[in-house]
Amino acid sequence: MFARESIEIRRLALNMDQVERYRPPPNFCEGDGLAIRSLRRAIWRKKVGSSTPSIRTVIADLIRTEVEGLIDAKNWNAAKAQEDANRVLLDAASENWGQGRKHPQAGR
Repeated sequence: MFARESIEIRRLALNMDQVERYRPPPNFCEGDGLAIRSLRRAIWRKKVGSSTPSIRTVIADLIRTEVEGLIDAKNWNAAKAQEDANRVLLDAASENWGQGRKHPQAGR
């Protein structure tokens, strides 16, 4: 569309092995009132404990793994090194801001 390049779209989803391993909680927001949803949540926590990762955490890890697999480490590290060098320059400039010559138009 607007990228001016071809775009690869990858579908990401939990497979059954991951569902069984992570045991994500059910959707407590469906139906009924707040008291019923709270009761469902409490029963679930009692059943599996509080160590079960949230579905958001599981999906974030899935996305992170997929994206990290696309990164060219050599180019990534070179860009990171350049960003670090630029940050040093910006820090030095900000520490010395206002100590240099004043603009000729200042104070008018």
